[in-house]
Amino acid sequence: MPDTSDARTRPFADVLTELDKGRVHTELSAQLQDLIARVVETGKGGTLTLTIGVKPMPKADGLVIVTNKVTTKQPEADRADSIYFVDGENNLTRNDPRQQSLPLRGIPTDTQPTHIKEAL
Repeated sequence: MPDTSDARTRPFADVLTELDKGRVHTELSAQLQDLIARVVETGKGGTLTLTIGVKPMPKADGLVIVTNKVTTKQPEADRADSIYFVDGENNLTRNDPRQQSLPLRGIPTDTQPTHIKEAL
């Protein structure tokens, strides 16, 4: 391995903005914004992961292939429970099958309001 004690290290951000013609940086920026919104919405944490792979280019000295993968683990919102009755055929129903239904009907909304006269 060559001595790199005096070597200048290229900033990672420079490489990141070049990966896949800048698409990786753009995707990471958008995914981070989405993740932050979801964390604020749910009050739970999430992760954004960038995986960089580097492997040598076959039969090409000094060349490498750089791969990338962006993954997000969004926090999930709590889901509400629902309560149902179970009828005689093991179906779920909102109405208690042991209780009679009342013959309710709607009130017409096209009637004119009654005016009350004020006493003098």
